[in-house]
Amino acid sequence: DGRTLVTGGDSGVVRLWDVASPAHPRALGEPLATGRMGVNAVAFSPDGRTLAVGGFGGVVWLWDVASPAHPREFGEPLATGNAAVLSVAFSPDGRTLATGGHRGVVQLWDVASPAHPQALGPALTGSTVGTKSGSVAFSPDGRILATGGYDSAVRLWSLPQTVLTASTNPVESAAFSTDGRTLAAAAVAADGDDADNADVAAAGAAGAGDAN
Repeated sequence: DGRTLVTGGDSGVVRLWDVASPAHPRALGEPLATGRMGVNAVAFSPDGRTLAVGGFGGVVWLWDVASPAHPREFGEPLATGNAAVLSVAFSPDGRTLATGGHRGVVQLWDVASPAHPQALGPALTGSTVGTKSGSVAFSPDGRILATGGYDSAVRLWSLPQTVLTASTNPVESAAFSTDGRTLAAAAVAADGDDADNADVAAAGAAGAGDAN
């Protein structure tokens, strides 16, 4: 809502500010703990309730900032495979986080449940490997990811489809919940019975399966 600002730097100090009155900014609570690692990138989720902080050490911290004066860390930081995280970005729907860094590793994360983030398949690879990824950005529809590297190139990635693996048996039916956040799939039972005795799995978007 434009009322909160986050700052971070080489000192590793990350602080939230109330900027409802820009001429009179006010610090909110205590600085966020990052283990004294320098901070290179920060981003709020679209709904403003989650904060991603990336820095040296190659990790990204996720914070619950629904109450900016009382931020709360979501579990362990994400290990991105980079020596240092240089960029972080949320998808427009806030369900996916992209991270880029010093070693050129660009990784997508399912953060629909910020307390239980999961990597979405392998890291994006190609000519960016070994080249610092200084910027990542999603298109407004969330279907394209742009990565900017220290080789002066900007690359566009068509984001991968997601395959959910809930059963080894044939899937005969599937349906989304009305809000689109949950998918239920029914598979034929191993003994060949019909769908009345099917295995049923529920998965929240990409986080429950393999991403291709």
